[in-house]
Amino acid sequence: MANAPVQAQSAVIAASGSVSTAVYIGYGELIAIQMDTAWTTAALGFQVSFDGVLFQGLWTAAGAEVTVASAAAVASQTIVLDSDLFTGGVWLKIVSGSNASQVTQSAARTLQVLVRKLAHNIP
Repeated sequence: MANAPVQAQSAVIAASGSVSTAVYIGYGELIAIQMDTAWTTAALGFQVSFDGVLFQGLWTAAGAEVTVASAAAVASQTIVLDSDLFTGGVWLKIVSGSNASQVTQSAARTLQVLVRKLAHNIP
C-alpha cells in the first residue's frame, strides 16, 4: 500500500561486506529491523547521515555506540528498536558488528528496515 503508515525498505549488505546500502528514514520513526533468513553471527551497529553522502557512527550522548547485541541480532527475527536513539539521522546504514569492529557477512544479506511514517509526511 502506497500510503501505509509503516513502510519497509531493504538495507542490503553485499557478500563479503559489512555495511548496508543506505535507507531513507526522512521524518519517519525507525521502529524495527527484520533480519535476513541467514546471518553470520554479529551485533548490529548503525551509521547515520543528514545528506545521504557523509555517514558517521551513531553514538549516545553518554559516549556509547548504539548497537543491537549479537544475541538479539539473529536470522529470521524482528528486532524492535528504541526510535528515540535514531532521531539524529535522515539516512541510515546498518553495520554488521560495530563501527570499530565490523564483521563480514559470508553472503549477501537483506534486512528490512521498518519506518513508521508520520501522518503529515505520508505522500
